[in-house]
Amino acid sequence: MNKQSNWSQEEIFFLKENFQRLGVKECSTKLKRSDRSIQMKACRLRLLLRKKPQMGHLFCSDCKKEKPIEEFYQNQSKKTKRQYAYYCKGCGQKRYEKYRISFWSSNTIQQHKKVGCSINFTPSELTKKAKETKHCLFCKCELGWHNNGIQNNSPTLERLNNDTNLTLQNIAILCYQCNSTKRDRTLLEFANYISLIKPILDSLVK
Repeated sequence: MNKQSNWSQEEIFFLKENFQRLGVKECSTKLKRSDRSIQMKACRLRLLLRKKPQMGHLFCSDCKKEKPIEEFYQNQSKKTKRQYAYYCKGCGQKRYEKYRISFWSSNTIQQHKKVGCSINFTPSELTKKAKETKHCLFCKCELGWHNNGIQNNSPTLERLNNDTNLTLQNIAILCYQCNSTKRDRTLLEFANYISLIKPILDSLVK
């Protein structure tokens, strides 16, 4: 059982003594646990009691405010029967801006696992690589983390030689446009493809 689900008596005592004074985020920092973990434990210990929201309103777990139901996105996750998100749209957007590269890393790894790839790095390691990669390896365009879907300079994970055993050494982060152009070619095949079409392109642009 990992630390996130195994609470020690010392941690429980600290939470009981300090939750009302420090709040979720400060307790999260002190105990080195996620905000969500702190909130769930506080609820179980009856430390986070609040009145039921009025009809047509929900309570945001982040800003701690009661807001109209229109201020919340509908929950798309199949892991819970909750109809709406825990956070209002404003707080949800702030959380996305803060953790979007981490979200991208987790989703990217899951997508590659679904197609049979073996992943030999953690989401946090991929997140670190993504944060360090400011430009596409091929075209050198500046990568952009967009909120409105995939665009040409959106970051994508590329298997350089189409190996299904992925390591940090045989992957790269390319823009969507370059990745789409390379497709399933190996680096050698892609280089040959470029060499083949370059003379044709040169003749067309003259």
